[in-house]
Amino acid sequence: MTLPRGLYDQLVTDTLARRLDQLPETEKQLDPLSSTHATPLLTDLIAQSLARVLEDAQGDSSTHSAQPLAIVNALLVDLRARLTRDPERVEGAVPSPPRRLRAVHATGTAAPALPATGLAVP
Repeated sequence: MTLPRGLYDQLVTDTLARRLDQLPETEKQLDPLSSTHATPLLTDLIAQSLARVLEDAQGDSSTHSAQPLAIVNALLVDLRARLTRDPERVEGAVPSPPRRLRAVHATGTAAPALPATGLAVP
């Protein structure tokens, strides 16, 4: 399958590189990626890939509900172990069962109402 002609701002993955290899050099423009531009593109790639993996891990059965959490925690532990000399210090691991913080409020007062558009992703 050939790539449609047009403008791209896309990180070159192995799959895309194989497709690009089929094009003559005169029909493609590839630029080196600076560290400034690499972080958002790599972050997006990880987020999209991880989302697909977690969706696949959930399956249709409720018996698999713990598997996505185990995958995320294993990934965080592995990343921390690679980046620090203290692999026991895992920042961001998600305890089981996973929960979402919705509000912090004073004792005796009602929790504030959440906006209909959401906070993290309106």
